[in-house]
Amino acid sequence: TGLKEKEVTLGIALYLEKLLKGAGISTYLTRSKDEFIYLENRTSFANRKNGFIFVSLHANSVLNHRPSAQGIETFVLSSKYIGASARDVADRENIASRAHPELDTDLALIIADLEESANIKYSLDFAEIVQEKLVKYLKLEDRGVKQAPFVVLKGANMVAVLVEVGFISNPKEEKLLKTNKFRENAAQALFEAIKYYIENTPDDGV
Repeated sequence: TGLKEKEVTLGIALYLEKLLKGAGISTYLTRSKDEFIYLENRTSFANRKNGFIFVSLHANSVLNHRPSAQGIETFVLSSKYIGASARDVADRENIASRAHPELDTDLALIIADLEESANIKYSLDFAEIVQEKLVKYLKLEDRGVKQAPFVVLKGANMVAVLVEVGFISNPKEEKLLKTNKFRENAAQALFEAIKYYIENTPDDGV
């Protein structure tokens, strides 16, 4: 019915920003209106702000012959594709990169280095919390926490996750994604995940 991913994600982000700022948590959006920003610029923006947590919001989709695909999944950076559908999602999301969407050697080396750092471990911990809260609030299928080489995550010097809040390509979920109630619930789930992580993470948990 023509619903665009950017409408969904911006709606959720604006609700989430209000909740976080209301709780006294400094919050920055990579965009606050309908505009395109390259993936690499989103992470560099977060790094310039000395971010503690980076959340990349998305609405999932698959080809027309799989309209039954449904649910929520949360991703963390990896040089490998870990989890069902991880490659498909990464290939689609990486198209907005300046680079070729295929993973190149330099990116593989950068990611391999990152995997040695604490960021990946802490990102996985945070991703589990995010996934749990989203499934609880949105009551959609739990597709789990997965890993893949996402361009938008590779440059983040902080805890970083990519969230797929549902499938635009699924008619049932598309109807939900259109509603303010769904977007508010998604924002509330993310707010609780972020707040919980901040309050329960040691000082070195970044």
